Amino acid sequence: MYNIEDMTFSDELLGPNVRATELNKAESWLYELARRLGVPQNAVIRSFIADELVKLYCYREVAMNKAASLAGQYSRNGEDDDFYSKKLRYINDRIAVLEAQITAEQLTGEPSKYAGYRSIPLYRGG
Repeated sequence: MYNIEDMTFSDELLGPNVRATELNKAESWLYELARRLGVPQNAVIRSFIADELVKLYCYREVAMNKAASLAGQYSRNGEDDDFYSKKLRYINDRIAVLEAQITAEQLTGEPSKYAGYRSIPLYRGG
């Protein structure tokens, strides 16, 4: 679904280091999220939020590979010591927010099929 040529990686530190291998792994992470939401892989479409998640997954892979240590593993005065570790911490936080917000209908573009997913119907007593 994703091609390295079709993507724009604008992060100054991480963007130039994204390769097809990171993009393939990021796409796999997107499909794993879809699976957890009950969406089959072939139903996932490209959308703004899906593209953002894939970019963040790519950046996470690059940051993990380039960091002197994983976030929180090595620090100086309580702060991560290299820029990749600092980026990794921010990226993980951003991914957590987006994964919590995304719905099955956003992944598929089919609001009627997944209507009510992650919601509770309310009934009035009568």
